[in-house]
Amino acid sequence: MGAEQEHTEMDRKFVEKYSDVIKFVRQYYERTVPKDAPHPWIFPEFKVEHVLRVLKYSMLIAAGREVDLDVIALAAILHDIAAYNHEKYHAIEGYPFT
Repeated sequence: MGAEQEHTEMDRKFVEKYSDVIKFVRQYYERTVPKDAPHPWIFPEFKVEHVLRVLKYSMLIAAGREVDLDVIALAAILHDIAAYNHEKYHAIEGYPFT
């Protein structure tokens, strides 16, 4: 099994393990997206795809390191949770969700 396939399986594992959190994030985005969204990448489906890419790359970076992969996965999934309010400090505002 190649490294890329191994990471894909690890990504799938965390997507499955935290499917309820991903569902929460998707629903949050669906409720909070501005009706006059200026860019298509603000739409929930694009935001969730972004979250899944961040998860994938976070797992690639974390692989082989002595870190808690659950913490990395949850941080990746929730990293932009407050981004729809268009505040400059959405990372700080999203902190209570973690």
